[in-house]
Amino acid sequence: MKPFLTTIVILVSIIALAGPSAYGQTDSLTRQDSLLSSLRKMDRVESERIGIAGSLSRNYQAAKSLWDASSVQALIKFTDDKSPIVRCYAFLGLIKKKAGQQTIDDILNKHQNDTAKITTMNGCIVWNSSDVITYMKSISAPE
Repeated sequence: MKPFLTTIVILVSIIALAGPSAYGQTDSLTRQDSLLSSLRKMDRVESERIGIAGSLSRNYQAAKSLWDASSVQALIKFTDDKSPIVRCYAFLGLIKKKAGQQTIDDILNKHQNDTAKITTMNGCIVWNSSDVITYMKSISAPE
């Protein structure tokens, strides 16, 4: 009986010491941090395919990975990031996840004075004279 109890105590201790990483929470946060760091280094907001050949955009793929790794609540938080590129991609992620019109409207209202300059690339067209709120409004308009 004593070896059995000792084994149970050891297993419970291992599980307790493993903490959140045993359940994937730390891995998810680490992945988000890594993706955010990558996006903060990017110099423009790109559509999924860019250039004359329509190559897959690395920027967009990194953003898509962030959307996949993040909840709607996390993406809402990222719309307040220090990087205008992250703010734009987080907002686009909310639209892609169909976060709801009220959420979209709340963020648009919050960022109505967000005139941080950004460069965008859609297909082979590069725009150097946009800002965050203009981008957000343009992608939130009904099709």
